[in-house]
Amino acid sequence: MQITKLNILPDNHSANPSVVVNVTLEIDRNSELIIGYIGRVKTNDGIRLADVLNSKDQNYQYQLREMGLQIESNQLDYNRTTFQKEFHFELTSKAIETIEIDRCKNNKKQVCFNFEFEITILKIDRNFNNNNVRQLKADIAYLSHVYEIPQSKWIQEFAESLGIGKYLLIEFPITSNIDDIGKNILWSKKMHLAQNHISEMQLQLQSGRWEKVIEESRKIWELFRIPKTQNKLLTEFGNIFIANNYSDEGIKSLLDSLWSMHDYTSKFIHVKDKSENLKEIVYAKKEDAYFVYMWVLGLVNMLNEKLKHDEIK
Repeated sequence: MQITKLNILPDNHSANPSVVVNVTLEIDRNSELIIGYIGRVKTNDGIRLADVLNSKDQNYQYQLREMGLQIESNQLDYNRTTFQKEFHFELTSKAIETIEIDRCKNNKKQVCFNFEFEITILKIDRNFNNNNVRQLKADIAYLSHVYEIPQSKWIQEFAESLGIGKYLLIEFPITSNIDDIGKNILWSKKMHLAQNHISEMQLQLQSGRWEKVIEESRKIWELFRIPKTQNKLLTEFGNIFIANNYSDEGIKSLLDSLWSMHDYTSKFIHVKDKSENLKEIVYAKKEDAYFVYMWVLGLVNMLNEKLKHDEIK
């Protein structure tokens, strides 16, 4: 038994990002019967992306009858030398991100999938015949196949269907040890508090409490919006980015944006404007909460990475 053909297409009929893999196997239809299969797909580095587990061939009963074993089933048109199977692999956001990272490692920017299949076979010994009973023997065939998708085909046929460019995945490592974030105790504590606030924002997002998400975000803005009078903090904040070749103008723009986001989120919280006049209440909606959440998550994720690699002077 061997794989003679394998083709992969995006699954445009699935609500979740998925690919359809069509596999053609060369088998002896007169003596080999496929009754089950397990499939998995890995990256070129061997990282498992998705699995198809414990699938069964629902057509094997008819083939048994063809072999001389009287088991009733619907008649199907079988080819005597090949077996074709369609596998559906559902890809999580993490799996898609892993594919993209792996793709960027090679010069051609192509996608390389490693497919592995475990095919459960029922073998019929036609030379054994005792009172019209044939001998059956179960076996497992281990097959593998490498499939490469050129960059142009991946972008044109797969990227949009899999949501690449439409969805953003940010890894945010939560740590209980503030010393893991950086050597400066004050900034380590700030990051630790920010992580706690983000965890609370996540809970409020899951509960659909959009106003609470924005209210919690303001605690993070307050951690990092540094008043002009706090020269030491301003210098330390600037040193984080100067080490990464940021200009003074760029650092100032970033700080200004933190103040602006704090002011923006206040519109959903306060019932009075800066002149103490009553204003129309603005109710936060889902899109507002997710916009603020992604802004906060991006900021804290960036600071978290820079503080780990750069010591504040």
